[in-house]
Amino acid sequence: MRGRMYASTFTGATIGAAQDLWQIAADSNVAIVIHQIYLGQRDLTTNDQMRITIHRGTGTLGSGTTAVPLDIATKHPDGVYVLNNSTQHTLGVIVHSVSFSVLDNWTHRPPPLQRIFMAGGSRLVVSSDIAITPGTWDGIMIAEEIG
Repeated sequence: MRGRMYASTFTGATIGAAQDLWQIAADSNVAIVIHQIYLGQRDLTTNDQMRITIHRGTGTLGSGTTAVPLDIATKHPDGVYVLNNSTQHTLGVIVHSVSFSVLDNWTHRPPPLQRIFMAGGSRLVVSSDIAITPGTWDGIMIAEEIG
């Protein structure tokens, strides 16, 4: 059985400093599975290295936006999805860390058994951990809420 699918998207965001790109707080009644993350820039022409770190743990996150249901019959998400928070969190444990060239963009699309799961009541943060040349970025995270 499939859960409820959501997209948490930003477009035209200026990213250059170390910051949180996505923060997710799973409500106590749902687990969340991260299916895919994409991050791409529009206007940088100079090669620079960006490092993405994904932390999972507990703690208080920022407030703000939410995610959009991918199915027209789906209700609003039970989790809280925050975009582009300049206050970085270093929650719990690092579950993924990778560096990439900003000219190549970045996609995280692991096979099913390697997807990141969040238990009810937990938190997840996807961060850009080092300052880079500022540019205009678009990003999308596809998440599934189960429960």
